[in-house]
Amino acid sequence: MLDRTDRSLVGVWWWTVDRWLLASTILLMVIGALLVMAAGPAVAANIQLASQHFGVRQAIYLLPAIGAMLFFSLLEPRPIRVLALLGLTGTIILMVMAILVGSEIKGATRWITIAGINLQPSEFAKPFFAIVSAWLLTLWREGQDFPGWIYSAVLMAIIVGILVLQPDIGMTFLMVFTWGFQMFLAGLPLLLVIGVVALAPLGLWLAYISLDHVEKRIDQFFNGGAWQVEQARDAFAHGGLLGVGPGDGTVKLHLPDAHSDFIFAVAAEEYG
Repeated sequence: MLDRTDRSLVGVWWWTVDRWLLASTILLMVIGALLVMAAGPAVAANIQLASQHFGVRQAIYLLPAIGAMLFFSLLEPRPIRVLALLGLTGTIILMVMAILVGSEIKGATRWITIAGINLQPSEFAKPFFAIVSAWLLTLWREGQDFPGWIYSAVLMAIIVGILVLQPDIGMTFLMVFTWGFQMFLAGLPLLLVIGVVALAPLGLWLAYISLDHVEKRIDQFFNGGAWQVEQARDAFAHGGLLGVGPGDGTVKLHLPDAHSDFIFAVAAEEYG
């Protein structure tokens, strides 16, 4: 058993890491893996793959993810900030490359292939930007003569601009709201933060009138006609408050994306 006098690497890590955050992260990983294992076999059978193809793939992805999480949790704040800055720089470059040479999937060019592996660079931008933005805002709040919030806003504008060009409207909204929440915590006036975040509906309207696939998706959501969305709604209704029970759901048998974009429909039907 580790005590507070243990100055080994593991001992220091154990008494400094946020154990509640660590436990909740591991819990989310386990839940995600279980849901993929539940929804994956039906999807795999429909496309003639091994029954646990998606479950095995999820496990393969989890192993390096857990390793990276533990590695970064051992580091001091300074090297984490430096790595985040380097990572964000590289990610922005990859996001631009995705627009220029990436393949178009469902109306968007947000994926790029590196060494035979398909990557969505904007996924890496989320943690890197959160760390770099927090760093800049901290320097500003510490009273140093450094306009950190301006640099944070410029970085946000660059990333949002690239995301809109891809286009990735969902990720754009997620990044804007994350940044707005950080600005609020940093002490920027609430009305100013609300004003910035309120631009999101304007951005959605501009995307609606200028991007055909965004217009189509929004119209389908409100007016019906999107088959997978309608099936997902039916799954929520079928599951009710308590669900039909683990393994007894039916939506996973015919939804092409039941193991990914619509996995919550599977969870809602079986677990409520």
